[in-house]
Amino acid sequence: MKTASLLSAILVVLIAAACGSSDLATRHISGIVLIKPAPGVDTTGMTLPTVVRESRLVYPRKSFEAGIEGEVEVKALINRYGQADQTEVVSSADLRLDESAVNCVKRSGYSAPRRNGEPTSMSVVVTVRFLLSDPSNLK
Repeated sequence: MKTASLLSAILVVLIAAACGSSDLATRHISGIVLIKPAPGVDTTGMTLPTVVRESRLVYPRKSFEAGIEGEVEVKALINRYGQADQTEVVSSADLRLDESAVNCVKRSGYSAPRRNGEPTSMSVVVTVRFLLSDPSNLK
């Protein structure tokens, strides 16, 4: 039974790696799982950015060994070119996860936010999840 579970987990990791940041990947492994407008942002006529290239999330070894998992929310300004600028952690499961979460957000690529069809910048909150069941990102 344990072998079947292990094989299933390996299959999920392989499929997720092949699919980038698909829904399958965000449900079962660590990484970016949600992008929402930052509080106070006027979303009238706006199209939210989406992840088009997710950077590899590195799970800090000490956090992994200590059994720490959870989510870190990073506020970022996504510019008209799909790059994350001006990042800051707004909530965290554990301080030891913050640097890796910020690096993942900064190094990932996004579609440009749009207002009425025109590229613009937008302040968003990006949720990054760290799961112990995903050994593929251990540092």
